[in-house]
Amino acid sequence: MGTNLLINRLNGPNVLIIGTPGTGKTSLCARVLDKIKYGHLNVAELIESKKLYDEWDDEFQCTVFNSKKVKAELQAMDMNSGGYLIEFHSFDVFKSNAIDYVIVLTCDIEVLGNRLEQRKYPANKINENLQCEIFQIFYYDAIEYFGKDKVVSFRNNDYDDQQKVIQYIQDIITVQ
Repeated sequence: MGTNLLINRLNGPNVLIIGTPGTGKTSLCARVLDKIKYGHLNVAELIESKKLYDEWDDEFQCTVFNSKKVKAELQAMDMNSGGYLIEFHSFDVFKSNAIDYVIVLTCDIEVLGNRLEQRKYPANKINENLQCEIFQIFYYDAIEYFGKDKVVSFRNNDYDDQQKVIQYIQDIITVQ
């Protein structure tokens, strides 16, 4: 995928950053937003702040978000004018036409495992996330949902990798 999609949104494209937990979505967005002024939406924070979840999952030690509530909240935000850098570990809460670019972050398994261990994730949660990464679940599901032209994948193991992603995001935002 290149940076040549024609986006007709007043405030620029909506860029969705997805990937297995621990691939660096939040740190990437923070670094991008240090360099450019752009709207930002951390969907996980939105879910927590607006209580858009129904239950607690003891096995994985996390809340289980209610996709209907999340979809309703996102629709109320009206992202049609664009200008959002969005991060989340899921994407099916978005209408495919609301997102212009999808960046799937990936990580080497050893790097990802270390990051998840540092977060004190339980072993079963680490294993499930590592399996998602090994089989590139986010990448293939994103292509199926959004179409190949909107989806690109970047490795995000270290600073140098992150610089490449940041440059790509700057390019697609400023090209518009």
